[in-house]
Amino acid sequence: MMDTWRVVLIALTMIMEARGQPELGKAMVAQVIMNRGGQEMVEQVVFAPGQFAVWAPDRLGPGHSLRLAVLVCHSIGAFPDDPWCVERFMEGCCPDWRGLTIGDAEYWEGVLGIAVFVYAGEWDVPPELADKTHFDNPKFWPEGLPPWLQDCVEVGDHVFCK
Repeated sequence: MMDTWRVVLIALTMIMEARGQPELGKAMVAQVIMNRGGQEMVEQVVFAPGQFAVWAPDRLGPGHSLRLAVLVCHSIGAFPDDPWCVERFMEGCCPDWRGLTIGDAEYWEGVLGIAVFVYAGEWDVPPELADKTHFDNPKFWPEGLPPWLQDCVEVGDHVFCK
């Protein structure tokens, strides 16, 4: 059974972590989330400290986080039809925020569609990527990727690793 809230969390994470990446890169962000915990663990995976920086508390200033905005929008029933609720919330609470921009309806529907397929286990994961549990952008590691990232495959400008 599809859990819309979890699919929306996956889609928002994909937008924040893989905007501008090819469809495979976006899908792999979702697959990493699923590989870490499956359907029942989506919230724990995306909100885990130190894992997805975009969800960090106070990322947008003291007391302001994207996580808070998303939880408020979820509580009023905005998802999945009004993901722009997040943008309006953030503009209202902290006008100088430089956070999530959902994009237009077509972009949102495309990302949400990928999230649905991956969440449901209906996405045909390329075999060389099936077991990946981490990803990063090598530009953040000018001296080379850390040793705990192993067996990496490049997709767009990200690497997906075990």
